[in-house]
Amino acid sequence: RIMKQGLLVDHHIMDEIPFDSERKRMSVLLADAEGNKLLYSKGAPDVLLPLCTHYLDSSITRRLTPEKIEQIQATLMEMGDAALRVLAVAYRRVDTLPRQV
Repeated sequence: RIMKQGLLVDHHIMDEIPFDSERKRMSVLLADAEGNKLLYSKGAPDVLLPLCTHYLDSSITRRLTPEKIEQIQATLMEMGDAALRVLAVAYRRVDTLPRQV
């Protein structure tokens, strides 16, 4: 679990794209103490999932396979059927904030 206060102490917000109903997501570019830049996006799973190549499984990075995508989509359907709202979170290392992200 990431605490906002701890995140802001260790990371500097460099840029941000606010939530947009067309994009169905918001993105923020953070820099850590060593100058590494990470782009975090939060939004609709149906928008973020196709942009992903990997996923975290108990802190282990794994390649996102077609089978895993099907499993995630089935879980999303179950949650939707239960009237639950779901947000996805994704990140990647970048140099600048791409405006199409």
